[in-house]
Parts: sequence; C-alpha cells; structure tokens
Amino acid sequence: MGADIGQMRQSGATLRQIASHFGICPDKVRRVLLERDGTTEIQGLVTVVELSRLTSCSRDYIIKLKRLGVIHPERIQRINRLWKPETIATILLYKDRHPQRHLRCRVCDEPLPARHWEFCSEACRIEGHKYKNSSDEAKRRHSQFVRRWTQEHPQQAKQLQQQAQRRYKKRQAYEATPESTGLLISLSAAQSGTRP
Repeated sequence: MGADIGQMRQSGATLRQIASHFGICPDKVRRVLLERDGTTEIQGLVTVVELSRLTSCSRDYIIKLKRLGVIHPERIQRINRLWKPETIATILLYKDRHPQRHLRCRVCDEPLPARHWEFCSEACRIEGHKYKNSSDEAKRRHSQFVRRWTQEHPQQAKQLQQQAQRRYKKRQAYEATPESTGLLISLSAAQSGTRP
C-alpha cells in the first residue's frame, strides 16, 4: 500500500484524493508518506495548499499572485498546480515589498474584504462592468456611436488605437517580467547572503 500511495502522490494526486481512493483518512496518508519518503512533497514540488500553509497566505492570495504573473506553477496535473519551493521565497518577498498592493477595489479604491478579487461590493462590481451589464439595445447604440465617432474623427481614433496598443504591449512586457527581475535579484541575493 505504501508504494501505491507514493506512486499516486508523485503522479500529482492530493492527500485527500489518495485517502478517498484507499478508504483511509488524509492524515494516515501523510504519515505513510512521511515514513516512506520523509516528505509529502511531490518530487520537490509543493501544492497550493502546502504553499498556502508555508507562506501563511490564503489560497486565494496565491492564485491572485499567479494571475498577476508574480509566480508561475512548475507543473499542472489535472486540476493541481505544483510549485517549486523557491516560490515560497518569492511570495514572502512580494508580501514584504507590496503589503497592500492589489488589495483595493478597482472602482472606489477601498480595501477589499476577504474573498473578494476586484470589487469591494456588488454595487462596485456592477459599476465596473457597466457595459457588460447593459441591455442589448444599449450595447447596439453604443457601438453605433463609436462607429460614427470613428468615421468623423479618424485621426483621433487612430491615436487612441495606438495608445491602446502601447498600453497592451507595456502590460505584456510587464507580465513577462512583473518586477520579477527585481524579485529574482533579491531572491538570489537573499539565498547567497548578499544585498542587491
């Protein structure tokens, strides 16, 4: 049974999935893995739950950092994301440098309550998605207005389109290296014991 549990764990199954497969409790699975391998990690990788426990962050916060491009999973198996242990240091550095960043409402800039991603209330969510929540008739009128304005003001429309393209390219470049250069330099300096 221990070999089967270890094999399932290395293939990416969670402790709970293994426990339900064998009809035992997750704590028993954890004990078997610790006795057999000395760790519950998957080939040196950690799950979101373990990452959350080790960094004292909520699972939602870790997922938010992934969406922001601050951290990236090493491997995805089925629905499980597996992370390198170095991700722990990256998250802790990010938390130290940005204690309140991305924790504010997009509309009113108030602090976000627990388990809220972008908006602090339903009113702010509706305001933030005004076009998305409008009627089909209002969307049709809006697109006609935009088309008419674009035809009447071709130079301004071209400038706005170029600005949007620049913003998009800048965001793509930021997401490709979202302060990760600074984070990685700080991380490697922290590991080597020197200051950047």
